[in-house]
Amino acid sequence: MYAKEFDILFNNYKSKERVPIQCEDCQSNNLRIKEKVKASIVKYGYWLCRSCSMKRSHTKNPTSDKTKQKQRIGRLGKKHSDASKQQMTRAKLSFYQTPQGTKLKKKLSILTSQGHAKNKFENAKRQGWYESKKAQKKVFYGSSYELRLCWQLDQDDQVKIYSTQIPYKMNDKGRCLDFLVEYWDGTKKAIEVKPQTRLNEQANIEQINDSREYAKANGWSFEVCTELYFNMTGRELRIWADEYRSKTGEVDYVSQRKELDRKKANRHYANVISQDTLVIFCEYCQEEHHPLRLTHDKNIARNGRYICERKGGHIAGSQPKKKKINPHASYGKKECTKCHAVKIFDEFGFDKSRSDGYANRCKLCRTKGTKV
Repeated sequence: MYAKEFDILFNNYKSKERVPIQCEDCQSNNLRIKEKVKASIVKYGYWLCRSCSMKRSHTKNPTSDKTKQKQRIGRLGKKHSDASKQQMTRAKLSFYQTPQGTKLKKKLSILTSQGHAKNKFENAKRQGWYESKKAQKKVFYGSSYELRLCWQLDQDDQVKIYSTQIPYKMNDKGRCLDFLVEYWDGTKKAIEVKPQTRLNEQANIEQINDSREYAKANGWSFEVCTELYFNMTGRELRIWADEYRSKTGEVDYVSQRKELDRKKANRHYANVISQDTLVIFCEYCQEEHHPLRLTHDKNIARNGRYICERKGGHIAGSQPKKKKINPHASYGKKECTKCHAVKIFDEFGFDKSRSDGYANRCKLCRTKGTKV
């Protein structure tokens, strides 16, 4: 189809409307945007659907083995060496020292603070939404400390209203104030909630200083709330938060923690335990085995020494139970475990899981057991 024929057929269609078009190769009917179809016809002289277009492209320019290898590495994820990681870190730090990098860092800082205010960054911490009576809406809390403060502010008769996660800009950095409390006497207080043990961290020092400066510029008082403010230890605050969230039905924190611990254990096994192997020469097999250090230690603890699974033990641990030997097998007989009568093999059903190939109970006992 030429461009002129296309214009005659679809003259009444607008540029953004979808037009019925047939693929040049597979003859399939499709609905596509008019201006994109026309652009393809003007450029190539025909229109192809996506699958046919990719087939033609791969036929003309087949993917090389080197490119396929790069694609496989990209899908699997390339593992960088420690030297390469350090080099990338230095390059990133040097970029942020340039004017362009400084500008980008300021922009990212502001976007991050706005994301925290909208609860964009969810993770496994004790965070969620608290139904506030003072604010008459749900307010976001980012830790067990902040949840406790929300609860206390709702109980305080002097508090008129409060809000959480207030984004602001200070010293060319995007920040997020934890709490802004308004009292009935008209005064306001800015509050930062931090654990006592983390007050000496440089990032928290800068955050507190910027929040104090921001509060001073707006004529508010400022306070840092730690465990001393709540008169509780960090452990007590976490336990209280877990119980409160369970009672309100917000989250089943016990099940959530179990799932997180399970994932953490799986990661530890994949990254640490599965990589720690030993080379053991087995005298029975006359060859080297490569068991995990964990299973090797368990094997020795259970058996007293390392036992190869071919010899009768297991690489992972204890020896299997010994199979029972039928003393009547040489006479073509077997003892029934139900009636304890010794009978010939023909009176037993077949069972491939048994060493002699016959079931433990005779046919007569099995028939009696099935009757109601």
